[in-house]
Amino acid sequence: MKEIAILLNSGFGDLVLLTTLFESIKKTHKKDECRITAIGNEEGANILFNNPYVDDFILSDRFEPKGIFDEVINTDMSNTIFPSAMYRSKYHYFDIAEQHFGYPLKKYKPYLYHTPEEVSFVKNFVKEKDKPVVVIHTTNVKKQPNGKALVQGFWNELIHDNHNLLFAQLGTKDKTLRGDADMNLTVQKNYLDCRGQFTIRQSALLVKNSLFHITVDSVIQHLSYWAQKPGIVIFGSSSPAMQGHSHNTNIWDDRECSPCVDNIKNQNCCQIRGINHVTVPEINTIIRKKFFDGKQRKKVDSGWKIEE
Repeated sequence: MKEIAILLNSGFGDLVLLTTLFESIKKTHKKDECRITAIGNEEGANILFNNPYVDDFILSDRFEPKGIFDEVINTDMSNTIFPSAMYRSKYHYFDIAEQHFGYPLKKYKPYLYHTPEEVSFVKNFVKEKDKPVVVIHTTNVKKQPNGKALVQGFWNELIHDNHNLLFAQLGTKDKTLRGDADMNLTVQKNYLDCRGQFTIRQSALLVKNSLFHITVDSVIQHLSYWAQKPGIVIFGSSSPAMQGHSHNTNIWDDRECSPCVDNIKNQNCCQIRGINHVTVPEINTIIRKKFFDGKQRKKVDSGWKIEE
C-alpha cells in the first residue's frame, strides 16, 4: 500500500479548496491502494475532521516526513502561483493546482463533513434571530497588508444603511500567528460580533444558512463555494479570474497593473492602504437587485439608503 503524506502549509481558504486533493488522490489510486496522512496544525485538523479520504492526522507544525512516506505533498503553492500577473485572466486556482500537484481536481468539489451537532447548533443560532443574517468578513488592514482589506468606515456605513439586516462578523479577536485580529467595528443594533465564536466548520454552516454574505477575498468566499450560497466578494489586489467563484457577485477594479497581490509591498501601490474602488451605495444597489425582489423584498422591508 502506498503511504502518502500531505503537509498542510497553506491558508484557510486554500485548505478548504484542497479538500478536493484528498478525494482525488484516493480515487486515482483506488481507496484500498493508498493511505493518506495529513500533517498540520489545529486549523487543518478542524477543516479535515470527519473527512473519509483522510486516514490519519499528525498534529504538528514541525514534523519531518522524509524517509517515512512513499510520497510527500506540500500544499504550499506560493512558488507556483506568483507572480500573479502571469495568470491574469488565463487560469483559475484549480487549473494551477492541477498542474502543481499532478492530480485531477476540477471534477471534485471542496467538501466539509459536518456532524449533526454542528448543523443543529448553527441552524438554531440563525433561527433565533429576528432579522435575516448576513455574514461579513473584514480581515484587517494590518493583518492583510496586501491590498485585500476594506477600510473600517466602509463596514460601519454598510451596517448602518441596512438596519433591517443582521450582520454577523466572522473572524478572530485575538492576535494569532497569522497576524492581528480582524478589525473592530462600531457596535450597532443590527451588528453581531461573532469573531472567535465559530470554528471554520461552523462558519461554513453559518454562510450556508445566512441570507447572503459580503466578504473580501478570504476563506469565507471559498466556504460559500462549498455551500453554493451566493454573496458579494470584493477583490482588491487579487483577481476573481484566478481566485473567485461564479456563484458570487465578484467586484474587481480591473486595472492594468492588477492583480498585484505579490507586489503590494510597493509603497506607491494604490491598494496598499486597503481596497478603494467600491462605495457603500454601490453595494447597497447590488444587495437590492441581487437578494431582494418581489415577495422576499416585501418580507424584509429594506430600510436601505440607496442612491439611484
